Amino acid sequence: MLIYRIRDIVYAMIGEENEDRPSVFPGFDSMADDQADLILQLAALRRERGLSQTEVAARMGTSQSALARLESGQSDLRLSTLARYAAAMDTDIGFALRHRHEET
Repeated sequence: MLIYRIRDIVYAMIGEENEDRPSVFPGFDSMADDQADLILQLAALRRERGLSQTEVAARMGTSQSALARLESGQSDLRLSTLARYAAAMDTDIGFALRHRHEET
């Protein structure tokens, strides 16, 4: 499964990547990683429960192709969409405020 992060898209546009260079937007990379991890967890849970993308998409009020794009990282990810996906799986998404340098 291929997950695109905004950082990857920007680097592709400018043709360079430097892992040593700090992000222009602090916290942006970790936020993208967290969202990508959450999508992977939701997709794994869907498969574990034996549900098809079509079934979950219907519960979310969207199309199977939209859910497929979401799971593959090819669509714009909104928190409201993540919340609808979680609700369709009878789960909730929790948020926590923490210092950036704290380990979870």
